[in-house]
Amino acid sequence: MNTSPFDMSVSVIEGKVYVRIEGSGSMPHGPSLQRLFSNLHAKGYGVFCIDLESCTFMDSTFLGLIAKIALTLHSEKQKGASGRQLTLFNPRENIIHSFKTLHVMPFINIVSEPNVENPDYRPFVENPSETSKQALAETSLAAHQTLIGLDQENENRFKDVVAFLEEDLDRLNNSDSTSS
Repeated sequence: MNTSPFDMSVSVIEGKVYVRIEGSGSMPHGPSLQRLFSNLHAKGYGVFCIDLESCTFMDSTFLGLIAKIALTLHSEKQKGASGRQLTLFNPRENIIHSFKTLHVMPFINIVSEPNVENPDYRPFVENPSETSKQALAETSLAAHQTLIGLDQENENRFKDVVAFLEEDLDRLNNSDSTSS
């Protein structure tokens, strides 16, 4: 499993959710990001600001999850829900390049200035140290399917990854049903 450093903290100020990602955003950490967004979004939050100043790298799963968040908020805004937005603070050039290459840029707002609201970040307490193989595969599959939905180039890039993840999920699901 990936042992690269990772930390995620959260703060809520006046209806805005601030998330700080430190280290490498990668597949093993995807379920935590997805859980954080799902829980807060279900409570009605629609403005998410992700501080990436200390995020050194994102793999395609993590990029896909951020794209999924951005698309969810963008879709709600298109349907008339005001105040729906994803803003990324201070992402590194390699991360911006990845978002451009994967055609995510139209759905996110990038700000390269200090955060003026100065959130009081707290560790995300649901940051699991271990996640099941099935949850990892499901999260990664959803992330890559989101990226594929954005552009034909992404389909060519990730079709083999999606096929592998679908096979892996089938195998995991079949092994769960035979062990019951």
